[in-house]
Amino acid sequence: MGKTPLAIYLPNTQDEDRFYRVSEREIIKFRAELNLTENDILCSWITRPYEDRWSSVGLEAWLQLAEVDRRMHLYAVGLPQSLLTIIADSDIDIRNRVYLRESLDTDCELRTCYSASDLFLHSTKIGESFGNVIAEAQLCQTPAIVLSTPHRTNAQVEVAGHGVGGIVVRNLAGYCEALRTLANDKDIRVQLGMAGRKRILANYSPGQLVVDMAAVFDICVHCRRHAMDLPKALAMQGLATQYSSRALHAGYRDISGGLSLLSAVLLSMRAPLSKVASLNSWVYPRWHTRGWEFVSKHWFKFMEKFKSD
Repeated sequence: MGKTPLAIYLPNTQDEDRFYRVSEREIIKFRAELNLTENDILCSWITRPYEDRWSSVGLEAWLQLAEVDRRMHLYAVGLPQSLLTIIADSDIDIRNRVYLRESLDTDCELRTCYSASDLFLHSTKIGESFGNVIAEAQLCQTPAIVLSTPHRTNAQVEVAGHGVGGIVVRNLAGYCEALRTLANDKDIRVQLGMAGRKRILANYSPGQLVVDMAAVFDICVHCRRHAMDLPKALAMQGLATQYSSRALHAGYRDISGGLSLLSAVLLSMRAPLSKVASLNSWVYPRWHTRGWEFVSKHWFKFMEKFKSD
């Protein structure tokens, strides 16, 4: 493609057969085991206990709201010791509304937890290269609140889909506002949940990524033949991100001041977000094992086309 090396990142595949909203009976059973009422708000946070990865912003926002709203409950899986210490230092009334698990080991456990939750929380210091847990929660129709990290890896903002499948915030104040608003408005939660599942399937299903990968090959060959600028060509086809750090700050400033969160949700159905997960970077295609088998079966469909090129 020229002297400047270029690589392209396609998102991780998401399988709708593994993650979907479970039955109402299963949801009621899960919440009953926690002694939750219909009006209680269950937030889930599913992580791995890596100390240097997770930000306390999401937890601090939940604690602030939990102090004044006894409906707030938290189901936390795999928290690192630093976050466990914050919980241990809180009032006993709040600690009694936190349910800790070291891990959830099966897809069944995960999708039941996602489905029974009203909101999925996510905040990281270093961002995500994709963010599977966010996509999995949305496949179970649970909206996510994610923290933007524009100066680090920041794929979570595209996976969440601001105002479509979740809410993107910039700081603790924004997180508190988003959490409070969604906790108090079931209609918005349902709207985000339904739209989020549709968006994940539209952008990250194995079949769609096969189509996207074929399109990338097609564009690469075309650009090479006609000496065209590859990043620009990919962006024109909706296959490359067009977000900059400045655009991210401008786009999400309404979450910590300005427009109300409800207005932000209703007005954010703008141009589709990128199908490239990593912001301001180009990296090689990545596939999870569960998606690769599907992709390999369809490889011949477009590789034959390029053998003669």
